[in-house]
Amino acid sequence: MTSPNSYKLLVEGAEDKRVVPELVEKHGVVWEPTRKQYYVEIEDCGGVDNILKDSFILTRFKASHLKALGVIIDADGLNDNHPTRVAELLAQCKKVIPNFDWTLGPGGIIAADQNGKRLGIWVMPDNLNPGMLENLLLTFPPTSQEGLVSYARSVTKSAKSDHGAPYAAVHEHKAIIHTWLAWQNPPGRQLHQAIQENLLLPHSTLADAFVDWFRRLFPADH
Repeated sequence: MTSPNSYKLLVEGAEDKRVVPELVEKHGVVWEPTRKQYYVEIEDCGGVDNILKDSFILTRFKASHLKALGVIIDADGLNDNHPTRVAELLAQCKKVIPNFDWTLGPGGIIAADQNGKRLGIWVMPDNLNPGMLENLLLTFPPTSQEGLVSYARSVTKSAKSDHGAPYAAVHEHKAIIHTWLAWQNPPGRQLHQAIQENLLLPHSTLADAFVDWFRRLFPADH
């Protein structure tokens, strides 16, 4: 029987839970070492509303075996129907570690309490701009595919403006990347499969920044 994992990551949904391991593995993080325990336990929280419930983060942070807790949410924030939840997230984190400046920057946030236990925050895509996981992933297509990605952007926008495609404005980048994936061989791969199979090459500046945050929050020497 393995001991509880000392690293835990909270994510909004199943897509994030599948993509993050593939992304960091492409940067050299061994996800399942010889001790047969995943490098980080990822909890699919079933949506941002659950993550932001009072004491949700605090309760998990207080687990006695834990050394580091990470939280990833989407920025969203494109319009009044999808307002950003970042301020709520930072307020919850301040309850956990009060004596810290919870101000987001391009490298995310990593704070530590008086015992050295870490709490890290990353807001997709880059901690600064509206968006979500798919905005990050759209920095991954190979250079040879840039023209096709541009065409997928054009077609997606036209589908909405000229033909009434019902996707929400906040999900535009989801529509773009899945349109582009529909044209690959084989077509219609899921996002984590696209990373596995090198349809997406996760070595952009933004990907490097995310993995740097991940490594600092969850160092390999635990």
